Amino acid sequence: MQADIASLGHAPEADRSPDIQRRSPTQREQLEKLGRIDRDGGEPLWRVKKKYYWQQTFPAHKIVHIRHEYMPILGASNSIVYGMGSEPNANSARELKSFCIDGRLRAILQDVVDRKKKRASYSYVDFILTTANTWKTPIEDFTLIVERAYRRESLKDYVSFCWDGPVTKIDADHFSAHAVNLVPTRELRVGFFDVEE
Repeated sequence: MQADIASLGHAPEADRSPDIQRRSPTQREQLEKLGRIDRDGGEPLWRVKKKYYWQQTFPAHKIVHIRHEYMPILGASNSIVYGMGSEPNANSARELKSFCIDGRLRAILQDVVDRKKKRASYSYVDFILTTANTWKTPIEDFTLIVERAYRRESLKDYVSFCWDGPVTKIDADHFSAHAVNLVPTRELRVGFFDVEE
């Protein structure tokens, strides 16, 4: 029985894994018993962490300026109901807490959960920042720009992430966080919320 682990079984966003759906009912039942897929829709229950690295040689006795740009890889998607409902799932609640949702967005999401007529889901992108602490000095000038992407016309999109300092709204879809001499104490997780209008 094979399923591509790195792509969560070739599951497109907000859809079931074709690798798992091709399995016989008996095979899917075995995967459920092992805790590899959920019982409702056969979605993968494993996590994928990818690390990218490269070797680089720096010239001796010279100042080197480094600029990193990353193409994000979207993490798992889930419904807010699991973490904010009347009996919240501990893992989902912890995941929602990791986005540092402000009062306004929390009220919007709680209203969706309470009314049960609309839906809201979230996905996220993780960035590892603490590896910078192995450098000789802090990150001298750090600027984060987050772009809110619109998925479908029937949804309203929100962004939330933890940041120790001000976050500036550049325009309707771009947000910026800046730090000087940054020594990261945690990784960065950016949450994207889709709320049904």
